[in-house]
Amino acid sequence: MPDCFTITVQSGVDSYVGKFSADTEDVQINYDIGTLAGYYIAVNSPNKQVFQSVNQVFWYEKKNGRLYFTFPNAGPANFYMESEAFADDILQFMKTVEYN
Repeated sequence: MPDCFTITVQSGVDSYVGKFSADTEDVQINYDIGTLAGYYIAVNSPNKQVFQSVNQVFWYEKKNGRLYFTFPNAGPANFYMESEAFADDILQFMKTVEYN
């Protein structure tokens, strides 16, 4: 994660929940990671786009003014933004994610 982001861990019942917030701009990426988080993007969604990060396939979709990213083989790991602002930048950032 770039140095300009801070991580806020939130209370999740059955998964890891929180957000990454940028110090310099109004950018917030929420996350929900774990088996019971499910997929925020449906496996059969006709609007789903498939991309590759450093070592994981991920799905990308714009829905209802939000951006969604699901890494199906990493938990699953879901990330979303409340706005489509910075969509291209965040998509490029997700391509750099490496999951261990």
